[in-house]
Amino acid sequence: YYENPVLTKSGEERTILWHNSALKDEDGSIIGHLSSGMDITERKRVEKKLKKERKRFQEIFNNANDAIYLHDLTEEGMPSEFIEVNDVACEMLGYSREEFLEMSPRDIDSSEKADEVPEVMEKLFNEGDVRFEMKHQAKDGTKIPVEINSHLLELEDEKRVLSVARDISERKKREEKLKKNEKRLKGSQRVANVGSWEIDLDTGELTWSDETYRIFGLPIGEPVTYDEFLEFIHPEDRDYVDKEWNEALETGEYDIDHRIVVDDEIKWVHEKADIIFNDDGEPIRVVGSVQDITERKKRKEREELLHSLLRHDVQNKAQVVEGYLELLKEDPEGNKEYVDKALKAAKESEDIIEKVRTLRKIEKEGIKETKIDSVLKEVMEENRDRANERGLEIKKTSSSLKCKVKAGSLLRELFNNITENAIQHSEGTKIKITCKEKQKEVICSIEDDGRGIPDEQKEKVFEKGFKSGETGGSGLGMYLAKQIIENYNGKIEVRDSELGGARFDIYLNKA
Repeated sequence: YYENPVLTKSGEERTILWHNSALKDEDGSIIGHLSSGMDITERKRVEKKLKKERKRFQEIFNNANDAIYLHDLTEEGMPSEFIEVNDVACEMLGYSREEFLEMSPRDIDSSEKADEVPEVMEKLFNEGDVRFEMKHQAKDGTKIPVEINSHLLELEDEKRVLSVARDISERKKREEKLKKNEKRLKGSQRVANVGSWEIDLDTGELTWSDETYRIFGLPIGEPVTYDEFLEFIHPEDRDYVDKEWNEALETGEYDIDHRIVVDDEIKWVHEKADIIFNDDGEPIRVVGSVQDITERKKRKEREELLHSLLRHDVQNKAQVVEGYLELLKEDPEGNKEYVDKALKAAKESEDIIEKVRTLRKIEKEGIKETKIDSVLKEVMEENRDRANERGLEIKKTSSSLKCKVKAGSLLRELFNNITENAIQHSEGTKIKITCKEKQKEVICSIEDDGRGIPDEQKEKVFEKGFKSGETGGSGLGMYLAKQIIENYNGKIEVRDSELGGARFDIYLNKA
């Protein structure tokens, strides 16, 4: 067989494949030749084109930026031996091409993700292609994260898989760095009690950060709408917030303080936002922040109270004392009433100053493990004589508690204020103290059999300056009790006692 080009009558060049055979006589002598020719011009063109395409494919195959693998499949449809790999694959994993052709994908897939392969192959057979992440193990043991795009092909009547693997090490590093930054941001937001939020005004979709969810007491990730957000706002602030919001959508300025109600607890928050407008001047998106400023508000409130007490109340009491002393000076033989009233005013001043000291301590005191039994024992001993003078018996009816609570030195002041309140106002015959230990908290109850507290006054009892009748006190005792217990992350409630008087329940967290 041999090939040679020929020219046709029209001058066109064609390629002919010749087959020659010798003709022999009976003696075996060659007497001639028989030649047959077949026009293979088209076949040669196809072969030339295929050769060119194969060369082009090989160049692309080897010059691609990603590793490329072609491998067979087992009868079970799992990855089998490599048929071809490109130069990038060899460089990435450190194997020669010859070594690769004696291996299969199982030899380079990291064992920690091997159990994912059956699921990947099932998807590949169902959909024809699949994208997934894997870790490839290099010859030196290094594990390289890769993103793989695999395609199911039909080559030479056999099903085979062509996979393109991209090294995503740098992307993973960036993702890890981003995760750390997000974690750091979340930590910073939590420490500062600052959350972030965003609302798409076209769709109404509201997005909250984790800290925003914590501030509003909702499970992280739960969908929230603007109307649902409004439900959290204190009823007295709702119209104000809605008005400020609608004005902000026109002016672009949103910077307000308002109250929210979370699980029956009132919180103060500060909200600030940037309004984003489109080219037509219409608001399309709002990005904002929310900060829990409850403690800041409480501190400011306490400072204002301290200022008021020291500047006005104590000064007024001093003027009262001075006035009665002046009257006594003018009339030394006058009624003993002047002295009694002056002493009463002086004692009230002393009480106010003591309460001011306590308020200042609240701001500085930390929380520590505290034995509640020893505190209650001290309080009972301190108040027993005074109670006896008024015909009251103080008795603790529950057994001793071995557990400790999260409190501090002002816990004694808290129980003292409640006990003193019962002694001064109850007009009863006994004060009963009980403690119950729950799974996560301790509930202490101080109750009496006196005249009780009217329902309309129960909510006012813990307000600063609240007095019931002519008590001679500062009206700060129960206010201080509430401030102290809230500083310990506990709570205090007042209700009617089964004894007939009032009962105060103090909830403290177990240490």
